Amino acid sequence: MNTSSDGIIEYDVLDFKNDCINVHCVNKDKDVRSTSTLRILDFNCKNILTCGPLFKELESKIDIFLLQEHWLYDCQLNLLQELHSDFTGTGKAVDSNDPIQPLHMPRGYGGVAILWKKNLDKLVTTLPIGNERIQCIELSGNQKLLFISIYLPCKSSDNHLNELYECIDQLHEIMEKNYILDFMSDHNLSTTEVGITYTHTSGISSSAIDYILYQEKFKDFIINIEKPDIISNVSDHLPILLQLKYEFPCINSVSQTQVTTHHKVKWNNIDRDRYKILVEEGIALLKVDPMNPNELDQAFQTLNHTLTKATLAVAPKKKKKIRKKKLQIMTENISQAISEKKIAFFQWKQNGRPPDPNHPLTIQKKITTSSLRKQCRIETALQRIQERQKIIDAGYNDPALFYSLIKKQRGRLSRFIEELTVDEEIFQSPENVMKGWNKHFGDLAKKSNNNSFDTIYLNSIEKEATHIINKCKDTYIHQGNFY
Repeated sequence: MNTSSDGIIEYDVLDFKNDCINVHCVNKDKDVRSTSTLRILDFNCKNILTCGPLFKELESKIDIFLLQEHWLYDCQLNLLQELHSDFTGTGKAVDSNDPIQPLHMPRGYGGVAILWKKNLDKLVTTLPIGNERIQCIELSGNQKLLFISIYLPCKSSDNHLNELYECIDQLHEIMEKNYILDFMSDHNLSTTEVGITYTHTSGISSSAIDYILYQEKFKDFIINIEKPDIISNVSDHLPILLQLKYEFPCINSVSQTQVTTHHKVKWNNIDRDRYKILVEEGIALLKVDPMNPNELDQAFQTLNHTLTKATLAVAPKKKKKIRKKKLQIMTENISQAISEKKIAFFQWKQNGRPPDPNHPLTIQKKITTSSLRKQCRIETALQRIQERQKIIDAGYNDPALFYSLIKKQRGRLSRFIEELTVDEEIFQSPENVMKGWNKHFGDLAKKSNNNSFDTIYLNSIEKEATHIINKCKDTYIHQGNFY
């Protein structure tokens, strides 16, 4: 409830019905000009779970839904958040004061709810007032609006009069009056007739029991009140559409302020002498004896600016870290493994995240994770083998490709070999360096005298090799053709 400075409560809009009432109140600012259109749909939906097509049809036409008879129980109210991706809301069920167990839920009935677009979520405050037949929210724009959705009892119930008086008394607490007519008269509420809004399921009787009421002094804010033609409506009530002028704050164009991160200065790594000189130069500009509070404040600001400037001048700048890719390689096999892992994780999550390691979903999640890691290792190894094979195939015939592959293999910090020394012979330029490598590896394949060799071991090996060769020759019998 919003109270003005002189103690008078101001109300903007009230939706009144024979079996449902929706109240909207406002604490009006006199100097605010309304420039936007706020579209509110009042609707007795008779089972909100059948209204998916209706919400889809009206997703771009309505800002706030005032709903009655959603037929949800208290344990099902979280479904209000899932009816549409663009809307969120709140509500009360017939068992909100005494919730029943989900296993014992009968057919749904009653209940009230209010849905609003998610871009209004920062402006909406849910108010914990009223019983299970009353749901209230406050919209905090340049004008504050109080929306109250009420579902009044039907005549079919045994104590419908007592329930009606109870609801009216609760409205009295909100609107400070007792009965409906007095309540409307005292608050100078008016309405616009829209015709028949309810047809009995038998098709025999019909009546106008859905209304939207508003105060006369806010009549200029009302654009239109009408019954919209909604093809997907499956309720026996017709919704009523209210369009009013309303000024929203700029919630969509949030000012982006630049965030500056101040890193800790490592004083052991800075030039202290330079820092001292810069600070002394700044202190020299300060007044010795400030004469008034303004000069003292200015001196503090100058000193702070001097210290900050000196610190930034000598402190090393923080190096930006380049974010590495999570996967260095992506192939069709890896993509398929990722999809399987996501599906397994989603199924495990939807079934309550079973902690049992022997649960089939837990096992499947582990298998898909292991399969993804294995596939990544396989693809990385295959890529490495292919790169090495390219280097071998390039060889001596294609020096440009050879050096390109070598550089890529070594990484960013690699450089070309500009000079190569083989047996005290210097090779320069890429072509000559290739010749030097050819000579070096060719010499390795030839027998040569080298002081670092173990000649004793070499001689013993040669003797053994000669003995083996001779023995093989002696035992070998030439298989010729004898005539």
